[in-house]
Amino acid sequence: MGKEDYLLTLISGNDSTRLDEAFIVATGLGAKMGAKSVTLLFIGSSIETLNKYDPRSLIVKNKLDDAKKANVKIMACPVAMDYYHITEEELLYYDCDKIPGGKVIADAAREGNTILTF
Repeated sequence: MGKEDYLLTLISGNDSTRLDEAFIVATGLGAKMGAKSVTLLFIGSSIETLNKYDPRSLIVKNKLDDAKKANVKIMACPVAMDYYHITEEELLYYDCDKIPGGKVIADAAREGNTILTF
């Protein structure tokens, strides 16, 4: 590991273990492994875990706070938001210049970033 750029994509929000693992890896890369940049992209049904009305919202909010302290950039796919009928006002955290997740992934691959999917 070292000064690399990482994109972590969280596809499914239905599995709490997968959600936990994505946050553990993201914060570990950002805080402990010296990664140049780490982005955690919520795409697909994982977008529901960013909904402040979701039952897991308090747990996710705490994980988001830890990730931000580790300099992890959090992104939410606007296409997934539309599909799951989640507005920007309903999100716990939104830091995505309304770039569709597919484009974020394609750009990261083209730039040679390491992409991990959960």
